[in-house]
Amino acid sequence: MKKILIVGAGRSSTALVEYLSRKHTQYDWEVTVVDAMPEVIQSYAQTYPGVKALSLDILDKPTRD
Repeated sequence: MKKILIVGAGRSSTALVEYLSRKHTQYDWEVTVVDAMPEVIQSYAQTYPGVKALSLDILDKPTRD
């Protein structure tokens, strides 16, 4: 299994997340999207099957580590 991490769930990542969601089973991908905005992340998790979404403030070093 290959793991794919997308940091930042802005509008520019929507097409990529949608594509990875469609292909995750075929290619055995584990797709995770992280973003600082929990409401955006929940939307991704609910909309795209196979996508795990986590809330993370990239500037918070202890949490990031």
